[in-house]
Amino acid sequence: MTRGRVQGSTRRLVLTVTGSVAVLVALVAVPSSSSASVSPIGTVVASVMDGVSCTPGQCVAAGELSSLKAMQLWTLTHGQWGVVSLPPRGLLVSMSCPQLGSCVGVGYAEVGVGGDYVGFAEQLKAGVWHQLPLPSGTPWLKSISCVSSTWCMAVGATTVAPTSGVALVWNGTAWTHVSTATVSSSAGLWGVSCLSSTFCMAAGYLDAQPLAESWNGTSFTVTTPPPTPPVEGGSGLDAISCTSAGFCLAVGINTGCCGSTGGFAMTWNGSSWSSVTMSTALYAAVLTGVSCATSTSCLAVGTSSPADEQNFLPYADVGIWGGSSLTAVRGAVAGKQSALGAVSCTRANWCAAVGSFTTRGGTVQPLVERWDGVTLNRMFAPG
Repeated sequence: MTRGRVQGSTRRLVLTVTGSVAVLVALVAVPSSSSASVSPIGTVVASVMDGVSCTPGQCVAAGELSSLKAMQLWTLTHGQWGVVSLPPRGLLVSMSCPQLGSCVGVGYAEVGVGGDYVGFAEQLKAGVWHQLPLPSGTPWLKSISCVSSTWCMAVGATTVAPTSGVALVWNGTAWTHVSTATVSSSAGLWGVSCLSSTFCMAAGYLDAQPLAESWNGTSFTVTTPPPTPPVEGGSGLDAISCTSAGFCLAVGINTGCCGSTGGFAMTWNGSSWSSVTMSTALYAAVLTGVSCATSTSCLAVGTSSPADEQNFLPYADVGIWGGSSLTAVRGAVAGKQSALGAVSCTRANWCAAVGSFTTRGGTVQPLVERWDGVTLNRMFAPG
Protein backbone atom coordinates (compact mmCIF):
# COMPACT_ATOMS: atom_id res chain seq x y z
CA MET A 1 0.00 0.00 0.00
CA THR A 2 1.41 3.37 -0.97
CA ARG A 3 0.47 5.70 1.82
CA GLY A 4 1.82 8.90 0.29
CA ARG A 5 1.42 11.87 2.61
CA VAL A 6 -1.62 10.66 4.50
CA GLN A 7 -0.34 11.68 7.93
CA GLY A 8 0.72 15.15 6.93
CA SER A 9 -2.26 15.90 4.74
CA THR A 10 -4.81 15.05 7.42
CA ARG A 11 -3.25 17.71 9.59
CA ARG A 12 -3.52 20.41 6.99
CA LEU A 13 -7.26 20.83 6.92
CA VAL A 14 -7.71 23.88 9.07
CA LEU A 15 -7.60 26.87 11.93
CA THR A 16 -8.25 30.56 12.78
CA VAL A 17 -7.71 32.86 15.66
CA THR A 18 -10.62 34.81 17.10
CA GLY A 19 -10.51 38.38 18.30
CA SER A 20 -9.66 37.26 21.82
CA VAL A 21 -6.36 35.91 20.56
CA ALA A 22 -5.32 39.29 19.23
CA VAL A 23 -5.08 40.66 22.76
CA LEU A 24 -3.07 37.70 24.08
CA VAL A 25 0.65 38.41 24.17
CA ALA A 26 2.93 35.36 24.26
CA LEU A 27 6.69 35.47 23.89
CA VAL A 28 9.28 32.73 24.23
CA ALA A 29 12.68 33.53 25.67
CA VAL A 30 15.21 32.10 23.25
CA PRO A 31 18.92 32.99 23.34
CA SER A 32 19.80 35.35 20.54
CA SER A 33 20.95 33.42 17.50
CA SER A 34 20.95 33.91 13.78
CA SER A 35 19.09 30.61 13.45
CA ALA A 36 15.90 31.57 15.28
CA SER A 37 13.72 34.54 16.04
CA VAL A 38 10.75 34.87 18.36
CA SER A 39 7.63 36.74 17.34
CA PRO A 40 4.67 37.94 19.43
CA ILE A 41 1.13 37.37 18.25
CA GLY A 42 0.46 39.90 15.58
CA THR A 43 -0.44 39.57 11.94
CA VAL A 44 -2.26 36.29 11.44
CA VAL A 45 -0.85 34.06 8.72
CA ALA A 46 -1.93 30.61 7.59
CA SER A 47 -0.11 28.01 9.69
CA VAL A 48 -0.60 24.52 11.09
CA MET A 49 0.87 22.30 13.81
CA ASP A 50 2.04 18.81 12.86
CA GLY A 51 3.80 17.34 15.90
CA VAL A 52 4.12 18.03 19.62
CA SER A 53 6.13 16.80 22.58
CA CYS A 54 5.59 17.86 26.20
CA THR A 55 7.65 17.54 29.34
CA PRO A 56 6.52 18.85 32.74
CA GLY A 57 6.72 22.62 32.39
CA GLN A 58 7.01 22.91 28.61
CA CYS A 59 5.62 21.78 25.23
CA VAL A 60 7.23 22.17 21.83
CA ALA A 61 5.10 21.88 18.68
CA ALA A 62 6.34 21.75 15.10
CA GLY A 63 4.59 22.83 11.93
CA GLU A 64 4.69 25.27 9.08
CA LEU A 65 3.50 28.50 7.59
CA SER A 66 1.31 26.90 4.95
CA SER A 67 1.42 29.78 2.50
CA LEU A 68 5.20 30.04 2.60
CA LYS A 69 6.13 26.39 3.23
CA ALA A 70 8.38 27.69 6.00
CA MET A 71 9.08 25.85 9.25
CA GLN A 72 7.50 27.08 12.46
CA LEU A 73 7.95 25.99 16.06
CA TRP A 74 5.69 26.82 19.00
CA THR A 75 6.72 26.65 22.66
CA LEU A 76 4.37 26.53 25.62
CA THR A 77 6.02 28.14 28.63
CA HIS A 78 4.31 29.28 31.83
CA GLY A 79 0.90 28.66 30.28
CA GLN A 80 1.43 30.76 27.15
CA TRP A 81 2.34 29.78 23.61
CA GLY A 82 5.01 31.65 21.66
CA VAL A 83 6.16 31.10 18.09
CA VAL A 84 9.76 30.55 16.98
CA SER A 85 10.60 31.12 13.32
CA LEU A 86 13.51 29.16 11.88
CA PRO A 87 15.28 29.48 8.52
CA PRO A 88 13.49 27.57 5.69
CA ARG A 89 15.81 24.55 5.74
CA GLY A 90 13.04 21.93 5.85
CA LEU A 91 9.84 21.00 7.68
CA LEU A 92 9.41 19.03 10.91
CA VAL A 93 6.46 16.66 11.32
CA SER A 94 7.40 14.89 14.56
CA MET A 95 8.99 16.12 17.78
CA SER A 96 10.43 14.37 20.85
CA CYS A 97 11.60 16.20 23.97
CA PRO A 98 13.01 13.75 26.55
CA GLN A 99 13.67 16.50 29.07
CA LEU A 100 13.16 20.22 29.57
CA GLY A 101 15.12 22.20 26.99
CA SER A 102 16.19 19.16 24.97
CA CYS A 103 14.32 18.19 21.78
CA VAL A 104 14.93 16.52 18.43
CA GLY A 105 12.51 16.90 15.52
CA VAL A 106 12.40 15.08 12.19
CA GLY A 107 10.66 15.60 8.88
CA TYR A 108 11.61 16.31 5.31
CA ALA A 109 13.22 18.79 2.95
CA GLU A 110 12.51 19.19 -0.74
CA VAL A 111 15.35 18.59 -3.16
CA GLY A 112 15.06 21.22 -5.88
CA VAL A 113 11.83 22.83 -7.04
CA GLY A 114 9.20 20.15 -7.42
CA GLY A 115 11.83 17.52 -6.65
CA ASP A 116 11.93 14.53 -4.32
CA TYR A 117 11.92 14.70 -0.53
CA VAL A 118 14.80 13.75 1.75
CA GLY A 119 14.96 13.35 5.50
CA PHE A 120 15.51 16.35 7.73
CA ALA A 121 16.30 16.76 11.45
CA GLU A 122 16.75 19.60 13.96
CA GLN A 123 17.89 19.60 17.59
CA LEU A 124 17.26 22.04 20.43
CA LYS A 125 20.43 22.25 22.52
CA ALA A 126 21.50 24.96 24.94
CA GLY A 127 18.50 27.05 23.85
CA VAL A 128 19.39 27.09 20.16
CA TRP A 129 18.01 25.02 17.28
CA HIS A 130 20.61 23.33 15.05
CA GLN A 131 20.20 21.21 11.93
CA LEU A 132 21.39 17.62 12.40
CA PRO A 133 22.98 16.22 9.22
CA LEU A 134 21.52 12.86 8.18
CA PRO A 135 23.28 10.09 6.26
CA SER A 136 23.13 10.56 2.50
CA GLY A 137 20.04 9.04 0.97
CA THR A 138 17.89 9.20 4.11
CA PRO A 139 14.25 9.49 2.96
CA TRP A 140 11.40 11.41 4.52
CA LEU A 141 11.23 10.71 8.29
CA LYS A 142 7.77 10.39 9.85
CA SER A 143 8.31 9.90 13.59
CA ILE A 144 10.90 10.13 16.36
CA SER A 145 11.14 8.99 19.97
CA CYS A 146 13.97 10.05 22.30
CA VAL A 147 14.78 8.56 25.69
CA SER A 148 17.58 11.07 26.38
CA SER A 149 19.49 13.85 24.64
CA THR A 150 21.94 11.22 23.44
CA TRP A 151 19.60 8.47 22.20
CA CYS A 152 16.69 8.64 19.76
CA MET A 153 15.05 6.35 17.22
CA ALA A 154 13.58 7.87 14.04
CA VAL A 155 11.54 6.00 11.43
CA GLY A 156 10.14 6.66 8.00
CA ALA A 157 9.68 5.21 4.56
CA THR A 158 11.13 5.53 1.11
CA THR A 159 8.98 7.65 -1.21
CA VAL A 160 9.53 5.82 -4.49
CA ALA A 161 7.95 2.42 -5.13
CA PRO A 162 8.79 -0.20 -4.10
CA THR A 163 8.60 1.44 -0.67
CA SER A 164 10.38 0.13 2.41
CA GLY A 165 10.68 1.08 6.06
CA VAL A 166 13.61 3.11 7.35
CA ALA A 167 15.05 3.44 10.88
CA LEU A 168 17.91 5.51 12.27
CA VAL A 169 19.47 5.83 15.74
CA TRP A 170 20.86 9.13 17.10
CA ASN A 171 23.65 8.68 19.69
CA GLY A 172 24.08 12.34 20.55
CA THR A 173 26.76 12.83 17.91
CA ALA A 174 25.64 11.16 14.69
CA TRP A 175 22.84 9.21 13.02
CA THR A 176 23.23 5.55 12.08
CA HIS A 177 20.92 3.54 9.83
CA VAL A 178 19.66 0.29 11.39
CA SER A 179 17.99 -2.50 9.45
CA THR A 180 14.25 -3.01 9.83
CA ALA A 181 12.80 -6.51 10.09
CA THR A 182 10.66 -6.31 6.96
CA VAL A 183 11.80 -6.52 3.38
CA SER A 184 8.84 -6.01 1.08
CA SER A 185 7.70 -4.34 -2.10
CA SER A 186 5.28 -2.22 -0.05
CA ALA A 187 6.23 -1.38 3.52
CA GLY A 188 6.85 1.67 5.68
CA LEU A 189 7.16 2.80 9.29
CA TRP A 190 5.04 5.78 10.38
CA GLY A 191 5.27 5.81 14.15
CA VAL A 192 7.72 4.82 16.90
CA SER A 193 7.70 4.80 20.71
CA CYS A 194 10.80 4.06 22.81
CA LEU A 195 11.15 3.47 26.54
CA SER A 196 14.91 2.87 26.51
CA SER A 197 17.71 2.22 24.05
CA THR A 198 16.78 -1.47 24.29
CA PHE A 199 13.02 -1.22 23.76
CA CYS A 200 11.12 0.50 20.98
CA MET A 201 7.98 -0.40 19.07
CA ALA A 202 7.66 0.90 15.52
CA ALA A 203 4.38 0.82 13.59
CA GLY A 204 3.41 1.16 9.96
CA TYR A 205 2.17 -0.96 7.08
CA LEU A 206 3.18 -4.08 5.17
CA ASP A 207 1.45 -5.18 1.97
CA ALA A 208 -1.71 -3.17 2.78
CA GLN A 209 -1.97 -4.44 6.37
CA PRO A 210 -0.81 -3.12 9.77
CA LEU A 211 2.83 -3.72 10.70
CA ALA A 212 4.61 -3.50 14.07
CA GLU A 213 8.27 -4.17 14.80
CA SER A 214 9.98 -4.31 18.22
CA TRP A 215 13.55 -3.14 18.86
CA ASN A 216 15.70 -4.93 21.48
CA GLY A 217 18.76 -2.71 21.34
CA THR A 218 20.35 -4.64 18.50
CA SER A 219 17.71 -5.47 15.91
CA PHE A 220 14.03 -5.27 14.96
CA THR A 221 11.62 -8.21 15.11
CA VAL A 222 8.16 -8.32 13.53
CA THR A 223 5.27 -8.54 16.02
CA THR A 224 2.35 -9.23 13.72
CA PRO A 225 -0.85 -7.24 14.50
CA PRO A 226 -4.21 -8.83 13.70
CA PRO A 227 -5.37 -8.23 10.11
CA THR A 228 -7.99 -5.60 9.42
CA PRO A 229 -11.04 -6.12 7.18
CA PRO A 230 -10.06 -5.82 3.50
CA VAL A 231 -10.44 -2.31 2.09
CA GLU A 232 -9.59 -1.10 -1.39
CA GLY A 233 -6.48 0.87 -0.45
CA GLY A 234 -5.42 -1.21 2.55
CA SER A 235 -4.74 -0.41 6.19
CA GLY A 236 -1.77 0.73 8.22
CA LEU A 237 -0.78 1.98 11.66
CA ASP A 238 -0.02 5.69 11.83
CA ALA A 239 1.04 6.32 15.45
CA ILE A 240 1.97 4.39 18.58
CA SER A 241 2.59 5.04 22.28
CA CYS A 242 4.06 2.60 24.82
CA THR A 243 4.20 2.91 28.61
CA SER A 244 6.02 -0.37 29.22
CA ALA A 245 7.27 -3.40 27.33
CA GLY A 246 3.88 -4.90 28.18
CA PHE A 247 1.62 -2.12 26.90
CA CYS A 248 1.38 -0.11 23.71
CA LEU A 249 -1.60 1.52 22.00
CA ALA A 250 -1.42 2.04 18.23
CA VAL A 251 -3.89 3.79 15.94
CA GLY A 252 -4.32 3.48 12.21
CA ILE A 253 -6.12 4.34 9.01
CA ASN A 254 -8.11 2.41 6.43
CA THR A 255 -7.53 3.83 2.96
CA GLY A 256 -10.10 3.48 0.19
CA CYS A 257 -10.14 4.41 -3.48
CA CYS A 258 -10.62 8.11 -2.84
CA GLY A 259 -8.78 8.72 0.44
CA SER A 260 -9.03 7.70 4.09
CA THR A 261 -12.19 5.86 5.08
CA GLY A 262 -11.86 5.47 8.82
CA GLY A 263 -9.68 4.42 11.71
CA PHE A 264 -8.93 1.56 14.06
CA ALA A 265 -6.78 0.87 17.13
CA MET A 266 -4.78 -2.01 18.61
CA THR A 267 -3.07 -2.80 21.92
CA TRP A 268 0.13 -4.74 22.69
CA ASN A 269 0.27 -6.82 25.90
CA GLY A 270 3.93 -7.82 25.77
CA SER A 271 3.42 -10.88 23.59
CA SER A 272 0.60 -10.21 21.12
CA TRP A 273 -1.65 -7.56 19.59
CA SER A 274 -5.42 -7.26 20.03
CA SER A 275 -8.01 -5.13 18.24
CA VAL A 276 -9.55 -2.34 20.31
CA THR A 277 -13.28 -1.72 20.70
CA MET A 278 -14.08 1.87 19.72
CA SER A 279 -17.06 4.19 19.89
CA THR A 280 -19.09 4.14 16.68
CA ALA A 281 -18.23 7.81 16.15
CA LEU A 282 -14.52 6.95 15.87
CA TYR A 283 -14.94 4.40 13.07
CA ALA A 284 -15.20 7.28 10.61
CA ALA A 285 -12.14 9.01 12.07
CA VAL A 286 -8.67 9.24 10.56
CA LEU A 287 -6.58 8.60 13.69
CA THR A 288 -3.05 9.99 13.32
CA GLY A 289 -1.82 10.62 16.86
CA VAL A 290 -1.78 8.86 20.24
CA SER A 291 -0.10 9.40 23.60
CA CYS A 292 -0.36 7.34 26.78
CA ALA A 293 0.45 8.51 30.30
CA THR A 294 -0.30 5.06 31.74
CA SER A 295 -1.69 1.76 30.45
CA THR A 296 -5.15 2.96 31.42
CA SER A 297 -4.91 6.58 30.29
CA CYS A 298 -4.33 7.49 26.63
CA LEU A 299 -5.54 10.13 24.22
CA ALA A 300 -5.93 9.38 20.49
CA VAL A 301 -6.55 12.19 18.03
CA GLY A 302 -7.47 12.58 14.39
CA THR A 303 -10.07 13.90 12.01
CA SER A 304 -13.52 12.74 10.99
CA SER A 305 -13.80 11.46 7.45
CA PRO A 306 -17.44 12.09 6.43
CA ALA A 307 -18.80 10.08 3.53
CA ASP A 308 -20.73 13.11 2.31
CA GLU A 309 -18.02 15.78 2.13
CA GLN A 310 -20.29 18.07 0.10
CA ASN A 311 -22.56 18.64 3.08
CA PHE A 312 -20.42 17.64 6.07
CA LEU A 313 -16.97 19.11 6.67
CA PRO A 314 -14.20 17.26 8.55
CA TYR A 315 -13.76 18.06 12.23
CA ALA A 316 -11.31 17.07 14.95
CA ASP A 317 -11.94 13.70 16.60
CA VAL A 318 -10.60 12.54 19.98
CA GLY A 319 -10.73 9.14 21.65
CA ILE A 320 -10.07 8.40 25.32
CA TRP A 321 -8.54 5.05 26.35
CA GLY A 322 -9.46 4.02 29.88
CA GLY A 323 -8.03 0.52 29.82
CA SER A 324 -10.70 -1.38 27.90
CA SER A 325 -11.97 0.67 24.95
CA LEU A 326 -11.53 3.89 22.99
CA THR A 327 -14.39 6.28 23.73
CA ALA A 328 -15.15 9.33 21.60
CA VAL A 329 -15.12 12.77 23.21
CA ARG A 330 -15.77 16.04 21.43
CA GLY A 331 -13.35 18.89 21.84
CA ALA A 332 -13.95 22.61 21.60
CA VAL A 333 -15.53 23.68 18.32
CA ALA A 334 -13.11 25.66 16.17
CA GLY A 335 -13.86 27.19 12.78
CA LYS A 336 -15.87 25.61 10.01
CA GLN A 337 -13.58 22.57 9.90
CA SER A 338 -10.76 21.30 12.08
CA ALA A 339 -8.12 18.61 12.43
CA LEU A 340 -5.92 17.24 15.21
CA GLY A 341 -2.84 15.36 14.11
CA ALA A 342 -0.62 14.85 17.17
CA VAL A 343 -0.87 14.67 20.96
CA SER A 344 1.49 14.49 23.93
CA CYS A 345 0.55 13.57 27.52
CA THR A 346 2.73 14.17 30.56
CA ARG A 347 0.24 12.64 32.99
CA ALA A 348 -3.30 11.26 33.02
CA ASN A 349 -4.84 14.71 33.47
CA TRP A 350 -2.60 16.74 31.17
CA CYS A 351 -2.29 16.35 27.40
CA ALA A 352 -1.82 18.82 24.57
CA ALA A 353 -3.34 17.95 21.18
CA VAL A 354 -2.35 20.03 18.14
CA GLY A 355 -3.51 20.51 14.57
CA SER A 356 -5.26 23.27 12.65
CA PHE A 357 -8.63 24.77 11.83
CA THR A 358 -10.12 26.84 9.04
CA THR A 359 -12.03 30.03 9.71
CA ARG A 360 -15.25 30.77 7.89
CA GLY A 361 -13.21 33.24 5.91
CA GLY A 362 -10.87 30.47 4.78
CA THR A 363 -7.80 31.30 6.89
CA VAL A 364 -5.86 28.31 8.24
CA GLN A 365 -4.51 28.63 11.78
CA PRO A 366 -2.94 26.40 14.45
CA LEU A 367 -5.22 24.59 16.88
CA VAL A 368 -4.32 23.46 20.41
CA GLU A 369 -6.63 21.61 22.77
CA ARG A 370 -5.75 20.66 26.34
CA TRP A 371 -7.07 17.55 28.07
CA ASP A 372 -7.45 17.95 31.85
CA GLY A 373 -8.62 14.41 32.53
CA VAL A 374 -12.29 15.33 32.13
CA THR A 375 -12.75 17.74 29.22
CA LEU A 376 -10.96 19.21 26.23
CA ASN A 377 -10.47 22.96 26.30
CA ARG A 378 -9.12 25.30 23.67
CA MET A 379 -5.69 26.86 24.17
CA PHE A 380 -4.84 29.84 22.00
CA ALA A 381 -1.56 29.86 20.10
CA PRO A 382 -0.01 32.48 17.84
CA GLY A 383 -0.60 31.97 14.14
